[in-house]
Amino acid sequence: MKDRAIIRKFLIATHGAFSKGIHSSLDIIIGPAENVSLIQAYLNGNKSIEADLQKVLEQVHPEDELIIFSDLLGGSVNNQILRLMAASAIDLFFNEQLKHL
Repeated sequence: MKDRAIIRKFLIATHGAFSKGIHSSLDIIIGPAENVSLIQAYLNGNKSIEADLQKVLEQVHPEDELIIFSDLLGGSVNNQILRLMAASAIDLFFNEQLKHL
C-alpha cells in the first residue's frame, strides 16, 4: 500500500468579507494558494456558520492538517470553531491580520 502524503489545508473564517480580502492579498503576495477555504459569516443574514464548517471538515482527510484563521477571539465565528475543535484535531489562530499569515 502506498503511503499517502499529509496535506496541509487552511480555512480563513471571518465576519463579513474580511476573509476574502485576506485571501486576495495572499494571492498577490505569494501567488495563488491551493487548499484554502473561506467562510464569510453574516453576509446574508445572521445564520450559523456550522454548516459551512462541516463542509470544510468533510473535505479534510483524517491524516491531513487543518489550520484555521479567524478574526476575533470571543467573537461568534471563533466560538463556533472552538465548539468543533473539541471533537477534531484542528489548529486555530485568532485575531488575524495579514502580517500573521
